[in-house]
Amino acid sequence: MMPKEGESASVASLRPNLYAILGGRAGEDPDVVAQARKVTQDYMKDPASVPPDLSDEAVYIAAVHGDAALYDQYRAKLAQVKTPQEYYTYFYALANFNDPALLQKTLDFGLSPEVRNQDLNIIASVM
Repeated sequence: MMPKEGESASVASLRPNLYAILGGRAGEDPDVVAQARKVTQDYMKDPASVPPDLSDEAVYIAAVHGDAALYDQYRAKLAQVKTPQEYYTYFYALANFNDPALLQKTLDFGLSPEVRNQDLNIIASVM
């Protein structure tokens, strides 16, 4: 799923969408989900190690198939990130977990003083 040397721009531009379809709620391909989990762990260790167009999709797919431990990792990352892109990658992924208890935690978080007014659309993302 990672970019290959010399591939065309058109192939590279399709990768994130294909990745999301195959690994997200629509496809749930086990190989893509496993790869997304690995890419997500790599991204959490070193964001520069993952192409930016794949990081959002990998973190999303991992969240869709994630558990409370991964949710807690994402929440912890919000305080450690170095760029707004990293912050919003984790922030919006919080709304993609399937466990109702985790979604409730996201709603509670979204209504807390920790979340700025301009970011309240996370509540709509949960819905």
